[in-house]
Amino acid sequence: NFITFSDMPHFSDSCIHENSFYGIAADDDSKILYTTSLNLKEGETTDFEELVFKGGEGERLRRLFSLNDYVYLFRDNGIVKLYPYGTSAKLSISHVYYSPSYILANTISRCGEEIYFFTRDGFYKFNGSSVDRIELDVFDLIDLSGYESFASASQGGKYYLSCKMNFGGDELLGCEENQS
Repeated sequence: NFITFSDMPHFSDSCIHENSFYGIAADDDSKILYTTSLNLKEGETTDFEELVFKGGEGERLRRLFSLNDYVYLFRDNGIVKLYPYGTSAKLSISHVYYSPSYILANTISRCGEEIYFFTRDGFYKFNGSSVDRIELDVFDLIDLSGYESFASASQGGKYYLSCKMNFGGDELLGCEENQS
């Protein structure tokens, strides 16, 4: 069964955490819309609270994840922890990581109790409290110039990345016959 809402805003990413909904506004990548009640019935309207990030560190809002006891927001250059402020509907924020290198949004994927992602200078994992670099022998082969077309996913405790790699030379690998 699906419930439809005619006045629901559009979101570029979202997550549910402890009966609350969090979403990045599709028409404004500096704004999170959230509600602390998921007890909606068809035809009802919901009033979203807004949290707007203006300027400062981190740049655009990219992905939201519920991990452990918090919601984590991935930005172009950092990770922010979101949590309720007391019993009010307002949110508190805490910057938990600032990346000196651009975080590639399409590579951010949760795998178990960790979130994996690439930046322009390496591969990392985040466990809710710290970010650790993971050394990959193949990192130098990844063609970062086309990062917008990367895609990532995780399944069964494994992280998967679809990307273009540069092995040197003109030979094509992984292409169907007659493709270039």
